[in-house]
Amino acid sequence: MASSDRLAQLWDAALPAARPMFGPDAIAMLGTAEGLFPADPIAATPRQIMWHPGRHLIIRYSVRTEGSPDAPDQDVVAATGDAIPRHLRDGDLAQVLAWHPRNDPWLPGLASALSKRTVGTMLQSLGASSATPQLKLRTYRPTKRAVVEVSHPDAKVYLKVVPPRSVARLNEMHRSFRSTVRIPRSLGWSRDLGIAVLEGIPGRTLREALADPKATLPSPAALLGALKALPLLPDATAVGGPTAAVARHIDLLERILPESQAVLEELRAGCAALPDDEASDPVHGDFYESQVLVANGTITGLIDIDRMGRGRRVDDLAMLTGHLAAYAMSAPDPGRVRAYATGITSLADRMVDPTELRRVTAAAMVAMATGPFRAQSPGWPESIQKRVFEAARWLASAQGNGKRSLTDTS
Repeated sequence: MASSDRLAQLWDAALPAARPMFGPDAIAMLGTAEGLFPADPIAATPRQIMWHPGRHLIIRYSVRTEGSPDAPDQDVVAATGDAIPRHLRDGDLAQVLAWHPRNDPWLPGLASALSKRTVGTMLQSLGASSATPQLKLRTYRPTKRAVVEVSHPDAKVYLKVVPPRSVARLNEMHRSFRSTVRIPRSLGWSRDLGIAVLEGIPGRTLREALADPKATLPSPAALLGALKALPLLPDATAVGGPTAAVARHIDLLERILPESQAVLEELRAGCAALPDDEASDPVHGDFYESQVLVANGTITGLIDIDRMGRGRRVDDLAMLTGHLAAYAMSAPDPGRVRAYATGITSLADRMVDPTELRRVTAAAMVAMATGPFRAQSPGWPESIQKRVFEAARWLASAQGNGKRSLTDTS
């Protein structure tokens, strides 16, 4: 079954608008949005899907409108359920709200962060010259966060945009962090807009370095040393690891890939979170190769510390091994990724219980399995199935009390 046909058959009884949003009727639905398009929309292609069954559905579309065939597609988000702010809901369960990213109702600062004039004024208040900055939207997760890269003759900074209620803590984390590992300093922030101005750190992501055969990589010991160097902030909150979210991810996977239900139920049972009232290690909370900046074989910094808090060291390690396992499936040089990951797992086995590392890595792989659907990657059902089977292999290794290397493909 083609991916588009499979997508059109999805539904959610608690969200009546889900069926038209998933299927070919999406274009008609979007066409009713007043003032959203300069001309009638004629095609809508899902590019990003965030679905929490029973609660909300958010789809980011690439929309083509009538007129010049050379005109760029419109970037539009449609949401239903509790993804619509409470003050904008009218009680209709089938209600859909649509917006351009810059007008995200949960991220009121994004329009300002994408305005050269506003950003230029902001930089001048921080001591920069009056030169016009260049802006690039690097990351956008509707309703949650966005990152705008700002290139200016005087500096490169990043504007992190979050819901205003979250920005004070984000700013404080970037200001109070003290460690041998560098993280971006907060240069300023806006409580009303939900914007934190973060310094740029030299280097490129570890994932980019892994993809470059000429790049020198930091040693696995250095990478795990950076993790061990994380401080425990005084007001650190408890951070749930991959096992805490495994049931939610499996609920989604069973809907989008029902033929894998049997193995998914085995993963649900085997990866369930265990009670742990003693979790007190400092954790990054989202530790993987794209959060680590490197240059010339040296770690230059860590980014995206939003979820940093108190938890279990094994959760950070498993998140890293799970991400590397998923990346190895599509990396330019899978052998390079697997060899690097083998060094990491060998060291991690001395830091935490090897059996628990593999069980939690299975849970992390379950989360990774939703990625191709969320990104609407070509052939996403097949990619999901491969990741589900990889999660099952990690769980089988844990249950067999055997150590498993990422170089194992059997």
